Amino acid sequence: MDEIDTILHTYTSLSTDGGKAALATLVHVSGAAFRRVGARMLIAGDGRTTGAITAGCIETDIVEKSRAVVESGSPIVVRYDTGSEKEILFGWGSGCQGVLSVLIEPVQGNGFGGALPYLAKRRLARETATIATIYDVGGSTSEFKLGRHLFDSDAIELASIENDHDGPYAESRTLEVDKSVVHALVEQIPPPNRLVIFGAGAVSEPLALFANETGWEVKVIERRSAFADQSRFHKNVELICTPYESVGDVITLDTSTAVVITTHNFLDDCFLMKKSIASSARAIAVLSSRRRAANLIETIEAEDGPLDSTQRERIYAPAGIDIGGDTPSRIALSIIAQLSQIFSGAGGGALRDKIT
Repeated sequence: MDEIDTILHTYTSLSTDGGKAALATLVHVSGAAFRRVGARMLIAGDGRTTGAITAGCIETDIVEKSRAVVESGSPIVVRYDTGSEKEILFGWGSGCQGVLSVLIEPVQGNGFGGALPYLAKRRLARETATIATIYDVGGSTSEFKLGRHLFDSDAIELASIENDHDGPYAESRTLEVDKSVVHALVEQIPPPNRLVIFGAGAVSEPLALFANETGWEVKVIERRSAFADQSRFHKNVELICTPYESVGDVITLDTSTAVVITTHNFLDDCFLMKKSIASSARAIAVLSSRRRAANLIETIEAEDGPLDSTQRERIYAPAGIDIGGDTPSRIALSIIAQLSQIFSGAGGGALRDKIT
């Protein structure tokens, strides 16, 4: 479950109970910061928090200010200079040399929820959410007020958003509205990446756990009823017991999906690789030795013809990156690290060696 889903889960609980809360959103950063713009934190009426804006340096002050926001029912923007000597002395300076602007808005349990109800609907439909959040109106006389949210076509029109972003997008923008200047956080938030694990063997347990903890939506599909035991997996992991021939009836392998095949059965692996290759799945990983992986691909090509370069690029067999170790947990860690690198587009090297 990713951070947004965790926040939405807490928000739903508050709505059910009729509780009040505040939502803090990092809307602008100048300089360095631990989190990027778009990071959110939900603060319940009793001070409990879900999500994070930074590594923890300003969260205490945000909680304090959220109480006044809940009482007044009006949003505010708070500015933090994490490199300021004064703010370091007060306990919320981190030395990151960044200036952060945080929008804190009221969230009423049984009514106004800002962007959260909209996000929940988009998540349920696995559709990208497009949001423009006004966080600074200056001397503007336009209709846009602090804390206003615009969604979908309204946000696209306001901010001239290009719908060509591969993955999540968030940017603080200066916009001209009715000859006045307003500042908005513009976001496109896709549904969480989905991991589909075929086979519920020993590696599948830690792999599902690591994936869930790092924000993937996880489904495990197993045809053997003896292995399809939900108690082996986290409550957020969906376990489906069905013949592999019926996979198309229970799951869609789209471009935000990674597949990991762990059945250890050659014929099942061949069948599932064919299904996955024919789908839009972004990555297809196979738990296998190098020789066995080559045999699988040779068998598929002998039956269906040569794979093209685009198809081959999506296949990661054997699965994982070389981190050493051969226990189920180490193998699972190497696989989820590889998939995270693929989906983020990051280089995968040591941060110590990263130039920018």
